Amino acid sequence: MPRTPPAAAPAGAGELSEIVVTSEKRAAAAAARRLPPPAPQGQAAEWAERLRAAAAAGQVREISRLLARGAPIDAADAQGRTALMRSIEARQLEAAALLRRRGANLDLRDAEGRSARDMAAAVGDPELDRALGLDR
Repeated sequence: MPRTPPAAAPAGAGELSEIVVTSEKRAAAAAARRLPPPAPQGQAAEWAERLRAAAAAGQVREISRLLARGAPIDAADAQGRTALMRSIEARQLEAAALLRRRGANLDLRDAEGRSARDMAAAVGDPELDRALGLDR
């Protein structure tokens, strides 16, 4: 009885699977480059405090540096205020805009139940609203 040879893989099938795997690896590497590494365990709280202080002072270079090092963007102080909230309270538009572009949350609430969104509404500044990406 004659044996039939096994079906050959379509031409280029191996190349296609290599391309898919390579593309997935490139996408994962690109995503990893966009996310800063987490702050070392003992430094997260210190960096978060420095980030809140820089936000209140409008020090955008320091904010960028701390975020690049892995400072937690939405870490709150004892009153529940985040760096974004502190920048809004201090009317630091550039700092607020930078924090929003980097993913700061508008809807976290402080100990008094106010969110950054609420704080911005209370200020009533159209430029601040634009900096935060809010439509009012």
